[in-house]
Amino acid sequence: MFNEMKYTLFFVISLLLPSLFSGCNSVLEDNTHYTPEEHLESVVKSPIIKPGIGIGYLEIEKTRGEDLFNEEVIGGVYSDLNIYLQYRNGDTLTGITIKDDKVYKTADGKTIGMNEKDFIKEFGQPTSKGTPYRKGEKLVETVPTLNYDGLSIWYRNSTERTIFIFK
Repeated sequence: MFNEMKYTLFFVISLLLPSLFSGCNSVLEDNTHYTPEEHLESVVKSPIIKPGIGIGYLEIEKTRGEDLFNEEVIGGVYSDLNIYLQYRNGDTLTGITIKDDKVYKTADGKTIGMNEKDFIKEFGQPTSKGTPYRKGEKLVETVPTLNYDGLSIWYRNSTERTIFIFK
């Protein structure tokens, strides 16, 4: 009887043990925490757009609002860089909008700030074109965008463009 209980207990523990530590690996692998100053510096020194991920150390679905600001780094500093951040419930970063001034590039050095024809030539055909703009349930217009995985670019005219980075 004791041996049966011992083996049953061992079996139950062996089933539960991996689940108790399953989150630890992800925490250990993704344990990087940056200060607000480091986040800001990463965008200024390395303005690399990573479609579907983010820019600099700002990562969609990983960076929290509380990680980005303090007494020294206030909200307006990102808008001074033409970067606008979107959050879910004011907490988790869900999207990044950039009013491009030709500073931002992809990891392989491709400049985002180019005209639409050159952009398609450089990045290939988009997965879709146009983004519906709604007010409530009513479709107001379709915004002329080029949509790629994790990245949309809106050409408002020949010189102004807005870049959206999302998951």
